[in-house]
Amino acid sequence: MLDYSATAGAITGKLLSTGNVIDIVSIPSLGEIELSIVDAANPMCFIKSSVLNLSGIEGPLDQKIIDCLKTIELIRGTAAKIIGLVDDPAKARIESPAISLLAIVSESQDYTSFTDGHPVRADQIDFVSRVFYMQEMHKIYSATATVCTGAAALIPGTLVNRVCASRASEKKVVRFGHPSGLIMIEVEVEKREEGVYLKKAALVRTSRRLMEGYAYVPESLFRSK
Repeated sequence: MLDYSATAGAITGKLLSTGNVIDIVSIPSLGEIELSIVDAANPMCFIKSSVLNLSGIEGPLDQKIIDCLKTIELIRGTAAKIIGLVDDPAKARIESPAISLLAIVSESQDYTSFTDGHPVRADQIDFVSRVFYMQEMHKIYSATATVCTGAAALIPGTLVNRVCASRASEKKVVRFGHPSGLIMIEVEVEKREEGVYLKKAALVRTSRRLMEGYAYVPESLFRSK
């Protein structure tokens, strides 16, 4: 089924929290870096994998990722301060540990699924993304993060848009790879005089059987009185 998702931040407010497709911030040990902050379903901060000398296809347990977690959290905290969630990036881990989310994006490339070892081919996706939640890389990609990432991919000039294949904007369908596979979302954004807004976000959601069993009911309950 298709799940049509939108939040107050996406419908009643602008997608670009700061009004910019790119913001430049200074991070200790990295210097000045570019990031894009987009608010749809969940506010997210996007950076390119090259900022951390990563390929972009690392998995959750990759040592390179583990070594970068403190820096990633500082970048996330900086984004949280920019949008007013905390007054100090160092406090974000305690005061706003989940929001904003942070994602690392890169151009599409081949890699192997973290969970089942199946190949993910570059020609199947428009770009690669890895999202971090609660100070660790998510093994998959949540629905709310998918909405925001898909919207960011279609906003000209964002870091996500820069790494995204042009066919996504043409078809208004964004396909990107996460650690365990790929996900697809239909997205439409609208540029108005006062900013960029989300018109549509639709994605397929999977489900699994939770229980199967039998209920034993006395035959007497079915007898006519």
